Amino acid sequence: DKDTDYILCSNDRPEIALMVRRLVYPANSFKDLSFLIPKDLHEGSEPPKFLVFFDSTKETESACKYLRMLMPRSLHMKIRYFHLTMSITFREHHLEELKKANLWGLCCTDAFGMGMDLPNINIVVQYKATSDLCTLWQHFSRAARGAGKQATGILLVEAKDVAEG
Repeated sequence: DKDTDYILCSNDRPEIALMVRRLVYPANSFKDLSFLIPKDLHEGSEPPKFLVFFDSTKETESACKYLRMLMPRSLHMKIRYFHLTMSITFREHHLEELKKANLWGLCCTDAFGMGMDLPNINIVVQYKATSDLCTLWQHFSRAARGAGKQATGILLVEAKDVAEG
């Protein structure tokens, strides 16, 4: 039809390096996330900003507690959890803190999703394989939202999700 304009836009995100890692430790230990917390972390540190997506609020909170154990107590509030059962005010506050770079990372569910344009997210992790490829791509697309930004999207999978051979 000559009156129809066609607009083609790619969803290709070459600025996001993708990788899949097999969980080495039991999934409920969250030890495979320890790479997110630098060993020499101290007041004044600026580690890469991250998001870790989980499929349940329980895992979200447990992982946040584990990551905080790797940090000095004075820095525990630099990592927070974010899920649907929290009040809208609470979620908006955490989003604003992440935008201002007062937080280093969030352990979150899908409640942190589309429309969250944060230019300073360097790493996005999906903890365990999700059944929906579109959701996985939406999670990874939270990274590298600014011009010239580079980021990493990591899918952490259990042994049962990896084909051997």
